[in-house]
Amino acid sequence: MPLLTVFTPVFNVEKYIKETIISILSQTFTDFEYILIDDCSSDKTIEIIESFNDPRIRLIKNDTNQGISYNRNYAINQAKGKYIAMIDGDDLALPERLEKQIEFLEKNNDYGIIGTEVINIDKTGAQLGEIIEYNIPNDEIPSQMLFNNYIATSSTMIRISSFGEIRFKKEFVVAEDYEVWIQLIRNWKIGHIRLPLTKYRIHDDSISVQKKKLMIDTEVKLIKQQLNELKCKLSKEQFQVFLDLSKNKLAPYYENFNIVNQTISKLYNANINSKLFDKNSFRNLLFRYWHIFYLNNKTNNLQLLKEIKRSGMYTLLGPQEKTKLNIKAALNYRLK
Repeated sequence: MPLLTVFTPVFNVEKYIKETIISILSQTFTDFEYILIDDCSSDKTIEIIESFNDPRIRLIKNDTNQGISYNRNYAINQAKGKYIAMIDGDDLALPERLEKQIEFLEKNNDYGIIGTEVINIDKTGAQLGEIIEYNIPNDEIPSQMLFNNYIATSSTMIRISSFGEIRFKKEFVVAEDYEVWIQLIRNWKIGHIRLPLTKYRIHDDSISVQKKKLMIDTEVKLIKQQLNELKCKLSKEQFQVFLDLSKNKLAPYYENFNIVNQTISKLYNANINSKLFDKNSFRNLLFRYWHIFYLNNKTNNLQLLKEIKRSGMYTLLGPQEKTKLNIKAALNYRLK
């Protein structure tokens, strides 16, 4: 039995599938089966797959188009490996990707899912922008997943046993992966290999481009579900602040620290009561968002000092920051 199952869902990817397959068959780790599920392609995708003569390849052909969630579930159910690695039919794996991930999961039995850093490429394979690095500590990733999907599916390797009864939901046409990761990380650790070992292709035919609005709407739906789990009720204005922070839209709030403080304080206090996320990890993540605006805040009056102390964020400030805040608040009070 192979230690690993690699899975690629395919549908009309004749332009890219050959490169994807070569990138998998050229891995330094070789103890795997390679399942490819074709979802009724009408181009030469199947012909290209069948041109490879490698016993590790298992090509499954659907009789009718089933959609991505069905195919991911089918692969999980068919998998013979202890782990399953995901990669889409237009993306690429660098040679050491599988080896590094297997090595990590074999040593860390409490991890259910591990990803890698990502290099975005265009349709020709040329690099787009900087390497996508995942810099926050692994123990803060579940908290970060409240804000956005912090792992690229084509970079993931998952412990099969971690799925349990969890499966991809067919009603999710996009972001089906995000929904499943949210469930998995309630019981298992999640992390990244801090190396760029996956190439993610961005082109006009990709789902993320074709269905951008649907993707955004689905992500918002999943964020709201998590806020309900957190038992955190944000006002309409606070929810917009939350969404803007998740998309790194910071500029509108540099002159409005109060609304940022109110929003982050609500999240912080809700988690103290619900205990959905690890207390310290969630606090540290929120503090980094909060601190950006605290450093740019120019008011520092007595009322603000009271709000900051009431929010719980005051205890996270360093000694010098506390001193400055108290002095400025006192001076502003005396000037009045």
